[in-house]
Amino acid sequence: MIVGRRELPREFHELQNAYSLEKNDELRLRILQQMFDLIPAGIYQFNRVRAHTTQLMRFTRERIKRKKEVLEAVTKSRMFFKDDLFSIALIGDANSGKTALLNRLCGSSHPSTFTPYETKEPVIGVFLHEGVKLRVVEVPSALTSRHAKILHESDLIVVMPDSARYVDLVDSFGVETPVSVLESFPLDDWSFLDLVVVKLRGEGLVLFSGTSLNDLDITEALVNGKKKKGSYKLKDADVIE
Repeated sequence: MIVGRRELPREFHELQNAYSLEKNDELRLRILQQMFDLIPAGIYQFNRVRAHTTQLMRFTRERIKRKKEVLEAVTKSRMFFKDDLFSIALIGDANSGKTALLNRLCGSSHPSTFTPYETKEPVIGVFLHEGVKLRVVEVPSALTSRHAKILHESDLIVVMPDSARYVDLVDSFGVETPVSVLESFPLDDWSFLDLVVVKLRGEGLVLFSGTSLNDLDITEALVNGKKKKGSYKLKDADVIE
């Protein structure tokens, strides 16, 4: 970036690029502070750059503060879920198919209409896969901070098609739950979730696709009666002995 006939230090541009790639607000704030320190002081032509960087730091601090406030409120509030079932939260725009997907997964018949924002409260369903219970929660389209604890306590958040703006909403609540964004309405009843259910010494576990034995701190085991090394990627319905 050249301002007038003077140029900002090369390190400033490197940090600017790192800032654009970084997603963590605490790290972004640290990068902005380093950028600010590199702007030459007392030179009028750099005032705009200094002001813009200062504004970005203020916005980032405010966003970090809001996330902390939401997290504290969620921590203090009563837990939404009363048990440890693997929970999947469905979020998305009105009429994006949340109710239809919940009904298909759970075999339920909750009413689904074309009236926007018909769902006022979370709708909960449960289904079985390979003998293991999973919970599905349809979160109202008018997503607010009072729904944050559902998102925090869920194990997976599924964003419905054409609802990508909800990813930013999830981030604004400081939620670290894994997020899956659907490009189209799923044609199957399971694989789109990218989950696998395995049995480990008789106990059912819900895991994300790509999980290996090593991820379970197992270096070698019998899987479906065959010896597998720790690098083995677990598949749906695997039985680990």
